[in-house]
Amino acid sequence: MKGFKVVVVFKYLFSVIFSLLVSHLAFALTPPEELDFIGGGYVDGEYRCYAEPCFSLHKGKGAASAKIRPFEVREWLPRRGDQWACQNAYTDMLEKTSLSDVRFFNNKSGCKLIRDGEWLDAYTGEPVDGMKNIAVDQRISLKEAHHYGGAFWTRDRRMAFAYHPMNLVPVSSAQKKVRNGRSASEWMPEDKSTWCDYIVFREIVSRHFKLIVPLAEKVYEKKIKKLYCKY
Repeated sequence: MKGFKVVVVFKYLFSVIFSLLVSHLAFALTPPEELDFIGGGYVDGEYRCYAEPCFSLHKGKGAASAKIRPFEVREWLPRRGDQWACQNAYTDMLEKTSLSDVRFFNNKSGCKLIRDGEWLDAYTGEPVDGMKNIAVDQRISLKEAHHYGGAFWTRDRRMAFAYHPMNLVPVSSAQKKVRNGRSASEWMPEDKSTWCDYIVFREIVSRHFKLIVPLAEKVYEKKIKKLYCKY
């Protein structure tokens, strides 16, 4: 009789635990209306994974365990007084790509900055005149990097990515706003003659920083290379 009671209790506990697991999985597998481009989304304020590479990014621990802060650009910007504060990589790139001799000045913090120059927008091929109209963009945006693994990086690694010369291009302020950090499958430059270089440089940067790029993005970029890279 005692053994029978133990079996009954065990079966009851098993059924309760099983029911909880099933309900949890059912909840975890019910995605929100919109997933981000790594296959995750927020449910009741908690970030959850529903597809790859989200699971890999979050160590494969399952939907409920993934907790990642939303992208905030301030986490990828330099702080006053640190080695990145003067944005020297931006200045160097703009100097090298200017079609005319640039003029420099030192700001109140002692940073050497460009006062004026003339560039071609890397996304449209159109001329851009003056510092008020030029911007610097990352081929793999800070927003992408955040979701491809950068959310777990140290601050120094984020800064190294933000200012990596291979990832920087001169574009008009208007084009940077239009792009808005979107991935290649969501947005490509207006000038199709730049598409091969755009994708190839994205691949170089992603490999260098060991980014976990979604399969859909890899497939799309492979398609672009096949169509637009003539080598």
